[in-house]
Amino acid sequence: MSYDNKKLKTTTEELKAALKNRTKLSYVSDNAPVGNREIEIELKEKALRLSVTYHKVILQVYYTYFSSEAQYLQHAR
Repeated sequence: MSYDNKKLKTTTEELKAALKNRTKLSYVSDNAPVGNREIEIELKEKALRLSVTYHKVILQVYYTYFSSEAQYLQHAR
């Protein structure tokens, strides 16, 4: 496994090209997202004094994100 995006993209293109050369495959597509969205969270000193932890913040972000995804999927039906 590699975290080198250029190498991953090159390998992906090579694999897609090899698959397209297979006679039994009629359509090859790539539905991988362009990149992983990433956020960096840094707690301020005041948050730490108020007993806010990284764990609590990450859980809140996680639940908010997946809740909105679930609502999106429900509306998309």
